[in-house]
Amino acid sequence: MMTIMTAVPQGVLYVATGATYVAEAALSLRSLRDVHPVLPCALVTDRPGEAPPGFDVVTSLESPFFDCRDKVRGLMLTPFERTLFMDTDTHVCGPIDDAFPLLDRFELAARHEGGRTAYPSDACPEGFAEYNAGVILYRRSPRVMGFLASWLARYQEQMRGSQPPPHDAPSFRESLWQSDLQIYTLSSEYNFLAWIPQFMPGERQARILHGRRPDFPQVGSWINRCDRPRVFVPSLLFVHEGTLGVLTPRGRRLMRWVTALIRLVEPLVRRSRSPRAIDPYARPPRSTDG
Repeated sequence: MMTIMTAVPQGVLYVATGATYVAEAALSLRSLRDVHPVLPCALVTDRPGEAPPGFDVVTSLESPFFDCRDKVRGLMLTPFERTLFMDTDTHVCGPIDDAFPLLDRFELAARHEGGRTAYPSDACPEGFAEYNAGVILYRRSPRVMGFLASWLARYQEQMRGSQPPPHDAPSFRESLWQSDLQIYTLSSEYNFLAWIPQFMPGERQARILHGRRPDFPQVGSWINRCDRPRVFVPSLLFVHEGTLGVLTPRGRRLMRWVTALIRLVEPLVRRSRSPRAIDPYARPPRSTDG
C-alpha cells in the first residue's frame, strides 16, 4: 500500500525501473530497516503497483528509459527536503543518519570514484576526479534541481557521442565541475566499493556497502570486526604482477606466473560465491516473480 507523505525533512531514496531492480531495492531496504527501522524511505519506479512493502513513499516514473536517465529523473522526484540516494545494489551495515547534518553546510555530497578518472574529458581538469554516483546526499532546492537537469542533459549528450561512457559518472563529474554547488566529498565508509580493494581507517566503520555481492552480511561483519586500520581485497586476482613487481625484473616475471596460477585456482576458492561478485556493472539478481 502506498503512503503519501509531504514536506518530509529527510529520508532515503531508491530509484528502480524494471522488476529485477525493484527486487534488488527490496533487498537493500531490508538491510536498511535492520539498522534504521523508522527512517523514511521512498521508491521511484515504473512499477508502483508492484512496490515491495516497507517503503513510506512510492512515486511513479512515467516513460522509463531503463538506463541511467531513469536514476537522474528519479532524483528530481524526491519527496524529501534532504535526501540520501542509494543505488539498489547497496547494503546498509551501520548508522547512516549522521550524514544528513552535512547538508547544513553543503548542497551535495558523494565519494570519489574507485578509478578516480576512468573516462577522459576536456570539460574539466584532470585533477578534478570522478565522483561515484551510487550514493548521493543532496538538498531539494532550485539550485540542486537545476544541477540535476544539467546532469541529465549532459548524460544524454554523451550517450549520443561516438564513444559513449559505460555509466553516468563521467557526466556527473562534468556537471559538478560546471556547477557552482557547494560540494562535499564523502569518506568511503558511506559508499564502500565492495568490488575493488578498499582501505578503512582506524576507528571508522563501513556504513553502506556498494556492489553486487551475495555475501554482503559477511563482508560487513568482516570490515567492521575491529576499529584498527584494515584493507579489504575482494578477490585473489587483485594480487597481481604489480604487487611484487616493484622489486626487481625477476619479481615481475615471478608475479606473472603467480597471477596465472591464481586465475586457475580462484574459481575453486570462490566456488560458493557469485562469479560476478566483483563486477560493478553486472546485472542484479533475478526477480523473485520471474
